[in-house]
Amino acid sequence: LTKRFLVRKKSLFLLDNICIRNPMVSLTSIKLINPRIILIFIVQVCSMGGIASTTPYFTNLTTREGLSSNMTNSIVEDPYGFIWIGTQEGLNRYDGLRMTLFQHNNSPESLSSNNISTLLKDGEYIWVGTWDGLNKINIKTHAVTRINTGEARVIRALHKDHQGRIWIGTSQGLLVYREETGEFLHYHTTNSQLSHNTIRGFYQALDGD
Repeated sequence: LTKRFLVRKKSLFLLDNICIRNPMVSLTSIKLINPRIILIFIVQVCSMGGIASTTPYFTNLTTREGLSSNMTNSIVEDPYGFIWIGTQEGLNRYDGLRMTLFQHNNSPESLSSNNISTLLKDGEYIWVGTWDGLNKINIKTHAVTRINTGEARVIRALHKDHQGRIWIGTSQGLLVYREETGEFLHYHTTNSQLSHNTIRGFYQALDGD
């Protein structure tokens, strides 16, 4: 009898919690139900709640929401939670409600091209690789700086290594930028052991290699 009472007491305690979360469930109408039935009911409700809480919810951002193009090539999040989206028609900064658009124009303080290929967050800056030049944008002031990469203007990939160097994959070899000197080291098939000049991606192992 004591054991049965404890089972009933624990069942009703759990059921109280369920009724608080689900006002449609009447506690007074269920208290007379067998504790085993109550336990099954609790398990089923908790299972349904667990499935609902782990199901991802997706929304779409398109030109209808202000995106400059539905052709998206790269996305990064800055330290302040803003989302930067590189498309074929410019760079978009999304604050959760509105888009701010950065595009190429006649000003040297604009992007070198609208066709964004890759993005890299780097502290207070976003590196913006395009199919016609490399850019750097200050995420606070939104000032755009065009980076001179010489003849290697088609930027395919960007990566920051553990030492803080920026690796730039282009269609004409590899560029490595050292911030302390502001210089680029250019590697290609004729001055290194690269097998091809088109660099499409980077990966750095945990040991630094």
